[in-house]
Amino acid sequence: MDYKRWCIVHRNRYIIQNTDFIIAYNEYKGRAYEFCKQAKNKGLTIIELANQ
Repeated sequence: MDYKRWCIVHRNRYIIQNTDFIIAYNEYKGRAYEFCKQAKNKGLTIIELANQ
């Protein structure tokens, strides 16, 4: 894992631990989807703009 990818992973973990909700645009694939799935498992509210 390169340095940039490592930083993004840790930033995403920080966001999940320090927020109440997330606004996202993803279509159920890729890294953004995995991030939202982790946030949902932690009980955060996810506002999906792709579904509107």
